[in-house]
Amino acid sequence: RDNPWFPKILERKRLKDMLNSLRTARVGAFVDENPKDLAAFGLSPHAMKVIVQTAEKTATQTLLIGAKNAEGKYFAKTGQSDNIFAVNGNIFGTLSKRDLDLFHKSLLDFEEENIAELSIRDSGESIVLKRDVGDQKSWKIEMPTLVESDSSAVNSLLQDLKEARVHAYIGAEDFTRFGLDIPQKQLLLVTKEKKQLGISMGRQS
Repeated sequence: RDNPWFPKILERKRLKDMLNSLRTARVGAFVDENPKDLAAFGLSPHAMKVIVQTAEKTATQTLLIGAKNAEGKYFAKTGQSDNIFAVNGNIFGTLSKRDLDLFHKSLLDFEEENIAELSIRDSGESIVLKRDVGDQKSWKIEMPTLVESDSSAVNSLLQDLKEARVHAYIGAEDFTRFGLDIPQKQLLLVTKEKKQLGISMGRQS
């Protein structure tokens, strides 16, 4: 949530799995009630920190996970106690999700039959296509000149866009670095309700 460039749509099932793993996790063994050195357990610095806050923001719970012990369990402690305990290694794997794992990976979320207009800008030239009102399976090019289009090619493009997936999230601190200050290509979809969906393409990685 601290990174505004992340997509806002969470992968609900993955998030639910993480919360369930926390809720059902059990202490495998108590290790040390009054530890003298957290570093000896890999807890200073810790390998992972989980903070859970209620919707009302009235209660916050913290879990620190450290090094793995000889039995394959992980040393851990809560923010509410000094006591160090061991937890099953499965919880570490469940919680070790990359940012990408927690979000829907669809590049653009739309229904093909709901797209009314499509425009492509490439190297300074623009092409605008609109769905034929009388024949919803047909498309017409309206710019740069009015002409019938290859509807199968347009439908294939929409299908490719619908199936396209995000490979990695990088950042938004410098558009110039990625060639997005002056995009090489831009695509805009307009739905029948006039909602706009777009994507800009910069340099190749």
